[in-house]
Amino acid sequence: MGKRGTGLEQFLMKYSHLFRWVNECLSCHHKGCKPEMPEPKFTSTVVLTVKLRHLAKELALDEDGLCQQCREASLLKRS
Repeated sequence: MGKRGTGLEQFLMKYSHLFRWVNECLSCHHKGCKPEMPEPKFTSTVVLTVKLRHLAKELALDEDGLCQQCREASLLKRS
């Protein structure tokens, strides 16, 4: 990754109020939209939440703050 970061990071730096709709896995630090983020009323690319959804797919986290892949990996390590 270069000095500028990813498109998502640049977008969030510009529109920091949208951080409330972003989940980040505590293990792998992958970022994605919170499942509870409301669907926009319009699908225009002018709508910021539409742009956010294009930059980051939905990412659900468990009660420990882990994405599904990291959760499964941690369960395998315990076995």
